[in-house]
Amino acid sequence: MPPKYTFGKSDGDLSNQQWFHSGMETHGSAILINNKYPEGKSLGIMKNNKSKTHGCEHAEDVFIRTIKGDTGSLSVSPAVNKVILCISKSSCSSTYGTSNKPVGCAEELINFQNNIYKAPINGNEYIFKVIVLARGVYKQSTGSHNALDLMRDNGIDVATDVHRKKDGSSMKKEYDMEI
Repeated sequence: MPPKYTFGKSDGDLSNQQWFHSGMETHGSAILINNKYPEGKSLGIMKNNKSKTHGCEHAEDVFIRTIKGDTGSLSVSPAVNKVILCISKSSCSSTYGTSNKPVGCAEELINFQNNIYKAPINGNEYIFKVIVLARGVYKQSTGSHNALDLMRDNGIDVATDVHRKKDGSSMKKEYDMEI
């Protein structure tokens, strides 16, 4: 039975179909690691969403909204909340023209990580460290590769599956990271 989504989020598990063959739609899963959840807490799976409440959102937008809406699971500053986002395609970028949004997902993730989030409900401040694991590079475009570099240059750990040629050599640049 396919997962039931509410505003682009589901508590189900990411299926192989979503991970490998998501077409134009990006799917992702998220894990929170902090002093409350040192072994990690699943935040569910996310996908693109279009609603009257939230407008048009990409999976990364749903990811950020989900985390900001779950402050009870977060550790208050100065503790760092490490969030791992596994997505079927790399993030779009308004800087490199791979997004039709005013602010692309790469830039949204950079802003999310590099600016302390002050929750409007409780006034607490939260710090995030973002790790992105992308199954593939969106359209294998130069702009998509530049967006990955932009995220890395701004402190986000990024890794992609490396698609290989028949001879075993890498098709694109490999990204190393430490978790």
